Amino acid sequence: MRKGKRSSASSCSVCGLTIPNIDRQTLARNLSLLGITSIVTKLMVLFLTVSLFNSFVDLFDISVYFGYAANVLNGQIPYVDFSVEYPFLFMIPVLIPLIPTVIANDPNAYVTGFQVLMAFFDILTLFLVYLIGLRLFDDKQAFRAAFLYATAFAASYFILTKYDSFPTFLFVLGVFAAIYGMPVRGYLAVILGFFTKVFPIIAAPFLIPFNASKTSRKTEIVSFLKVAAGCSVILLVPMIFLVQDWYRPFLFATGTGVGVYANTVTYTLYSILNGLLHIPITEDIISLAMYPLMIGIVGSLVLVSWVRGVESPRRLLVLIAVTLFSVIFCTKFHSPQYLVWLTPFYALLLVGSLRNMIVFYLLQVVVYIEFPLSWGILYVNRGYINEIGTAGWYGTLAFFIVHAAVYLASIVLIVKSDATLCSDIRSVVGQVISAVRQDGQSVVNYKE
Repeated sequence: MRKGKRSSASSCSVCGLTIPNIDRQTLARNLSLLGITSIVTKLMVLFLTVSLFNSFVDLFDISVYFGYAANVLNGQIPYVDFSVEYPFLFMIPVLIPLIPTVIANDPNAYVTGFQVLMAFFDILTLFLVYLIGLRLFDDKQAFRAAFLYATAFAASYFILTKYDSFPTFLFVLGVFAAIYGMPVRGYLAVILGFFTKVFPIIAAPFLIPFNASKTSRKTEIVSFLKVAAGCSVILLVPMIFLVQDWYRPFLFATGTGVGVYANTVTYTLYSILNGLLHIPITEDIISLAMYPLMIGIVGSLVLVSWVRGVESPRRLLVLIAVTLFSVIFCTKFHSPQYLVWLTPFYALLLVGSLRNMIVFYLLQVVVYIEFPLSWGILYVNRGYINEIGTAGWYGTLAFFIVHAAVYLASIVLIVKSDATLCSDIRSVVGQVISAVRQDGQSVVNYKE
């Protein structure tokens, strides 16, 4: 992969942070251009989805959020008087759009207010992507990475229709803080993200060894536990006493209470094996096989990060991206909006070549086709629209095979971009296996 050449000519200080490889004037100009690009992309997505593709802007989730906000406005307490399916800080982006709604005395203002709020958090994420890029590349390649993110049109669709922009911002903020030498703030961001939508906690096992490269593991573990304990006392302990099923909001995103979704790799494999090859196998068996695969991948990444350490910001990004991909790819519950979580890391890790950037946009294309364009036409949550064996069924299966292939291609390119990751994993796993064998032999010899 081609690496951007660093420019040592200039740097600037913003709010006490030293931003490398760029001067203040250029930084302000580029941030403005990126912000405008992001806004234009979102407006074009809204317009083209309806006008050119005759599809729809999905407002179902926003209507649910409005229902929660209206309950609060009527004096009810969330999680106590009515159930909410996401963790406790989820209510922050739900309640803020009530302000323009009350001022305008118009329920429609809630939709606009919510979309503006999500676009705001997404632009903040965009700025963080650019600033992280300036730590990895020269100013031109950092700008290209941020431009990829700003023009990620499928992600933009979900940013305007779901609340994921807010926890994704906290997720990326945690990574940004670690890379810029603010470990405690990074821990705080990912823990607050966990209390918004679970996923950001994925970063924690990698942030600790990354920060420990400058201090010690003991120091970082203690720091993380202090922040986690403080947040738990404030956010979790009261809920344990007030809410009977306080743990359920943390389980909803895992899909534990639903069947296998039709847009998952699990269902695609089931359709190939059962529907195409007529092998008598159930989707649940395939799902059970996917989870050990996910655990094996994530476990090996955590193992290599703690044994070998995480010395570079790029290795940190790769570890987080592959972990996040594995969780999304292997579970039986899938929402197209999960692309929002991957896109910041993909923009930074796939910017190195034209081929990689093409795959980045191909992923945006297949996910945009997945939803909204083919929803209700090719599939619904729990199955394909067309009967098995029909041309429509084969066409749907072919699409989801391509969909899975593009996802796989994206992560393969990211893994290959880290020249030593695979060899490090093989070496560390080999060391662990050898140690286990030696311990086993020692036990046998002792008994003899």
